[in-house]
Amino acid sequence: MRVKRLFFCLKKEDSFGKAFHLINPESVLLGDIFKWVRSLGYDLEEIDYTHWRSQLIEVPDNPLYPYLPNFPESLSGTKNAVKYDRSNVVEGLKGSDIELTEVNRELFKTYLSYFEASRFL
Repeated sequence: MRVKRLFFCLKKEDSFGKAFHLINPESVLLGDIFKWVRSLGYDLEEIDYTHWRSQLIEVPDNPLYPYLPNFPESLSGTKNAVKYDRSNVVEGLKGSDIELTEVNRELFKTYLSYFEASRFL
């Protein structure tokens, strides 16, 4: 569905050179995501961020390893992190029947069900 939204925006003539960030309109706390995943029957251990990052550094085969530069050494000072703007997406979808999906427990349920069906989990 995200691809459909993105292509709808990109095929408009005035889209060239614009960034289209497909982001949730509301912030979601990582702790809430952990709760959703656990409530769907998955055993998910919550560990300290710095411990998690140090473990990631030790495992170059981890799929997240190439993204390590995006994870700061410390979470202090991350309030000034990059802000993503979805206004181009909202504007680009005007006149379509495409809705922006809110990230919530039901969306995670959909994703996890797909991952199970595809044997990724």
